[in-house]
Amino acid sequence: MLLALYPDAAGQATALLIRRAAHLGRDPGHVALPGGLVEPGEDPLAAALREADEEIGLDPSAVDVLGPLDVVERPRRGAVAAFVGLLAARPALVPSPAEVEAVLDVPLATLLADGVAWEERWPPTGRAAPATTHRSVRFFACDLLGDDLVWGVTARILWDLLERVERVAAAAADPPGRPRPHARLD
Repeated sequence: MLLALYPDAAGQATALLIRRAAHLGRDPGHVALPGGLVEPGEDPLAAALREADEEIGLDPSAVDVLGPLDVVERPRRGAVAAFVGLLAARPALVPSPAEVEAVLDVPLATLLADGVAWEERWPPTGRAAPATTHRSVRFFACDLLGDDLVWGVTARILWDLLERVERVAAAAADPPGRPRPHARLD
């Protein structure tokens, strides 16, 4: 999957998400990141770039790949690799009607706002799951998304990125070695 970011008119980092076509057999209408299956002989990054090109017309040469996020394990469906890519500006995109209903532009600041993200603990599914094991399910919902809810793998990938962004921002605001107010200086 590709988490493509570009600066909007105000300079805010904005993510390109998609709403999957309603006629698809798997996850119809879900908000997702461009992505799909890795073809034989293809590595996950090449697959992410190819799928973004196929699904929304994003030219792979326009993407400055920053690197991978954490691999997300899906129950019964395997692992998903996601990569963060930067775009100089929002490109003209042409969603494939066979796969994508709409492209959604979502500023990261919107996803970081109070009340937009939450986490729930869901009970185990399947016979092999221990009764004491619960899994975290993360969600995002905001006015910008309308009735759409971001959850599942896409929410986990966004959550990973946003946690990293918050850590970098906190470190920049409070670098190591800087005296802190009310800190004891022994």
